[in-house]
Amino acid sequence: MTFKDFIKQPRGPYHFDTWLYKLQVPSSIGNLPLELYTDIDGVPSQEMINLAHELAVYAAANGEELLNIVHAHYRKFELKGWLSYWGVPSGLSRTDVLRLSDSITLNVHSDLYASVLVDPKWDPEHQLALTFCGKITEINEEPFDIIDGVLS
Repeated sequence: MTFKDFIKQPRGPYHFDTWLYKLQVPSSIGNLPLELYTDIDGVPSQEMINLAHELAVYAAANGEELLNIVHAHYRKFELKGWLSYWGVPSGLSRTDVLRLSDSITLNVHSDLYASVLVDPKWDPEHQLALTFCGKITEINEEPFDIIDGVLS
């Protein structure tokens, strides 16, 4: 993975630049886009690219772990009775939950914060940010545990 493997995207209304990896990262949960975020007119550093490579390798090898986390988040909302508010059915399998995620994106910021961003339909007001530091260490900047398949 090198700088030449990323394409700068149109900025639009954002106050940062996005660099999209030319290929999607294959994983057991689908092909995942990989994005780098820099300051306006900035370019990705080699450290960003190295971290992006590490995140891509992790995601490619650990899709099932990512799916376990997403499903555990869904189960938390199910047990709290919040799914019906968004018109999301309860009792969904892991693969069904995956289909109810609008996007799953790998990303690295210029400050070397790396994460997997998930846009779940059962929580449309928030993204699910899975912080990556060699593995998933936090969800939305909070430590987490999964107990009996439910995020705690």
